[in-house]
Amino acid sequence: AAVAASVDTVAAADGLPEVLHELRAEGIELAVATNDWESIVDAQLRTLGWSELVAHGVASDSGFGAKPEPGMIHGALGLLGVAPNEALMVGDTGHDIEAGAAAGVTTAYLLTTAFSRIASRLAAALSGPNPSFSSS
Repeated sequence: AAVAASVDTVAAADGLPEVLHELRAEGIELAVATNDWESIVDAQLRTLGWSELVAHGVASDSGFGAKPEPGMIHGALGLLGVAPNEALMVGDTGHDIEAGAAAGVTTAYLLTTAFSRIASRLAAALSGPNPSFSSS
């Protein structure tokens, strides 16, 4: 049931489908590296309509280990046939960025809608009256 819910609720970040299509149009190969299982990755890619865009899905059960260790990233790079200095790891968690950096790949942090909501709440909480931030 949890797998079905994960597949049914998967959604792309705003603008991401367009970026992926542009990258593929430029001949850039794409891979997904996730701590989910291969069956979930495959199902999510099908649900999103990205099976043709993503060349490889590397998951926690693919035999390369799990993030934040770099094995999964090295595995994806090997499948793509590219060196770490030829790749960009885009992630939406700290484990993504840690894994990419440990693998010697340039990394970029994707700020998701969920992160934006959390940041907005934090900013609102910090801007309100708070005895811990008294000016006296």
